[in-house]
Order: sequence, then C-alpha cells, then structure tokens
Amino acid sequence: MKVQRLPKEYLAAFGMRFRLVRTVLGLDQFEMAKALETAQSQVSRVEMGKTGPSLHQLLVIKGLAEEDEGLKGMTWEWLLQGQGRGLLG
Repeated sequence: MKVQRLPKEYLAAFGMRFRLVRTVLGLDQFEMAKALETAQSQVSRVEMGKTGPSLHQLLVIKGLAEEDEGLKGMTWEWLLQGQGRGLLG
C-alpha cells in the first residue's frame, strides 16, 4: 500500500487550528499530550506543521471539544479543512 503524504501547507494550517483548540481548552502541550496518549514532542510537531495527528488523536480532540462550552459546535470540516463552523462560528 502506497503512503500518501499530506502537503506542507495543509499540515501548517492544521497545526494552527490544533494549537487554537488546545489554547481554548486551556491545556499546555504536556496536558494535551497526556490527553492524546502521546509525547509532548508529538504535540509540538503537529502544531509546527511537521506531521499530522493519528486518527485516535483526532477523535480525542473532537471529544474534548464537544465537552467544552466554547468549542461545542466545532465541526470536523473546520478541524480538518478550516471550513465550516469553528471557534468563531
């Protein structure tokens, strides 16, 4: 099976959205890493646009957002593509 790489521009934009979500949740990188069951360095790499999160990590992020009043309506479309309802509606 061929591995498909995500474009650098996509990873950078996703990393910014990921950081926004983490910040609104009031978590530092270590706390987010614990919630995602990963290392702080992985959170940093995602935020810097060096890599993407795993499917498990995406599901955890969406679950955390659903529990937070400020992020409750955040859509998958916004998280993954930057379109639709995000942090500001």
